[in-house]
Amino acid sequence: MPPRKKPAPMPQVPNVSPIAPTPAVSTPTFNRGGRAILNLPTEIVLTAPDFQSMLPTDWFSDSSALQRQTDEAREQIKLSIHEKRNTVATLRDNIALATDIVGAATDFTKLGKQLISYQIGLEAMTTEGVKLSQQQTRTQLEQIKLGNLQQDVQGTQALGAKQGEVWQSRLDELDNRIKEMRDKSRPYLPTEG
Repeated sequence: MPPRKKPAPMPQVPNVSPIAPTPAVSTPTFNRGGRAILNLPTEIVLTAPDFQSMLPTDWFSDSSALQRQTDEAREQIKLSIHEKRNTVATLRDNIALATDIVGAATDFTKLGKQLISYQIGLEAMTTEGVKLSQQQTRTQLEQIKLGNLQQDVQGTQALGAKQGEVWQSRLDELDNRIKEMRDKSRPYLPTEG
């Protein structure tokens, strides 16, 4: 008979102390109008089972400290856990729905801000349009003033021309009288020479 191999030693489970629950810190609360709208836990505490105590002390017998369960009890527990998971799934669906609703509300506020920006733009355009109308009115008034001044200049020039004509006519008339008087007085004037 060949010599027997010595079996490999069984791996040892490290001696780990269970995770002790830590005291919960104060929960942050978000308020709106004095009413809490969101309460969040600052940490989620889990206590690890004592796996070391569950291990069998004798690997060749039923030496584990775990409690026994019948197949019927297992089915009941499985059904109970499944129903609890359904509750969690409903919770997750409601969280997803709430997330969508809050997202839609956020999008609506963005739309509201855009509408306000649009209205501000319209008001700015209207204001600029009023300023343009005011400037156009000022320009029209200045054009009217310019037209009146031009008419004044033309009237003054025409008046000056008329007065010049009148003076020229008077001068011409005086010149004619002087000539006539000379002509009349010539026979009486001594001749030279």
